[in-house]
Amino acid sequence: MTKGERKLRHILESLRLPFHSQDQGDFTVYEFVLECDGPHHEKATQVRHDAWKERELRKLGFFPIRFKEDWILQYPDMVAMIIQSYVTMAQETAKR
Repeated sequence: MTKGERKLRHILESLRLPFHSQDQGDFTVYEFVLECDGPHHEKATQVRHDAWKERELRKLGFFPIRFKEDWILQYPDMVAMIIQSYVTMAQETAKR
């Protein structure tokens, strides 16, 4: 796990959200797949792979959310608020 992925895991733990961690460092929280994008995600081959992966995840009913690793490390409180907002919206929608 990268430093950003470890921080993202810590954020999820502090929010006390049920999550599943995959080998690639992705985290699944309900229908959301959270990604930590380090510098290698800017390479053309990785950009194409990420686009393909997002399409496949959406086909399966997941909603990918990508965070740049720098954002996670510099603004963990903001990242936590964004994640919590998505979860709250999903929970409110499910109540309808």
